[in-house]
Amino acid sequence: GLGVPEKDIILESESMNTGQNAQYTAALLREMGYKRPILVTSAFHMKRSVLNFQKQGVEVTPFPVGYRASREPRELHYIWFRPEASALDDSVCVLREDIRCLVTELTGF
Repeated sequence: GLGVPEKDIILESESMNTGQNAQYTAALLREMGYKRPILVTSAFHMKRSVLNFQKQGVEVTPFPVGYRASREPRELHYIWFRPEASALDDSVCVLREDIRCLVTELTGF
């Protein structure tokens, strides 16, 4: 939808997790002779995705999408510091990614 020719888009659909995606995609890239692909994934997930591709010997150009932030400039206000369930969800998301990055660094997947 952004003008990238369909022939230049490679989708890997067999993987069940990020490690497998990097493994299977790396094999596809090698078969096709691509050296430095663009990796498109969620901004919060990018660090672990890049790490998994590095473990496969593939240097990617990261293109993070889906940022979870407001674009509206706002003044700091005390009400921002009140507890909210959505903040807990954000914290869980960040903690989960950090733990998964650690596991990836230690185990390779």
